[in-house]
Amino acid sequence: MRVPVGRLGAALGTVLLATACASTGQPASPTREAAGEAAGVEPAQTLVADFPRCRAAQLTARVTHSGSVMAQPFLTVTLRNRSDQPCQLRGYPFVRPFGHKTGSAGDHSLAGRNLRGPLYERSDPGPSRVDLPPGAIASFHVGTATAFSGGHYALTRLAITLPGLRAPLSLPVRLDASSPGGAAIPLRVTALAAGSHSG
Repeated sequence: MRVPVGRLGAALGTVLLATACASTGQPASPTREAAGEAAGVEPAQTLVADFPRCRAAQLTARVTHSGSVMAQPFLTVTLRNRSDQPCQLRGYPFVRPFGHKTGSAGDHSLAGRNLRGPLYERSDPGPSRVDLPPGAIASFHVGTATAFSGGHYALTRLAITLPGLRAPLSLPVRLDASSPGGAAIPLRVTALAAGSHSG
C-alpha cells in the first residue's frame, strides 16, 4: 500500500512535535523573534520623536545679564517656552539692531553685521539641538564693541529672528555700540544653548 507523500510528511511532523514536548515537558511554541519574522513584524524599538520647531508665539525673550569688559559690551538673552507644548531650537539667531547715534534722538533701524562666534566674556557652544519642554529656557549672547571710530550708537531694541522662523521677536535693550568707518555695526552672536547661562 502506497502512502501519499503529503500524509507521510504530516505524520512525521506530528511525531517530531510529540517528541519535543516529551523531552522538555513544555508545549512547543515558536520564539517571539520567530513569530515576528513569520508575521513580517520588526522587533520592537524605542523611538524618540523630534519636537517641532519653536514658533515665535511660543517664546518670551528677555535680557538676564549685561556687562562690558575691554570696550566690548554684551547681553545674555534668554528665551522661555511659555506654551504648553514642547518645541526645539538649533543654531544661531539673527539679530537686527535699532537705536540712534549717540547724541541724537529718534530710534530707527541701523545697519548691522552678524558675526558668529565667541565673545570676549562668553564662549560659543556651537550649533546643537536644544529641546524646550513647557517652561524651559534657552539662551544666547550678543556682543558689540565701542572702540571703533566710525560712529557710536545707542542700541535700544533688537529684532531677533530664530533659525527657521520669519517672524522676529522684539526685545528692548540698552547696549552701546560702534562701527568702523563707513561700515555696519558688528554684532557678535553665540549659538543657542539650553539654560540661562547668565552668570
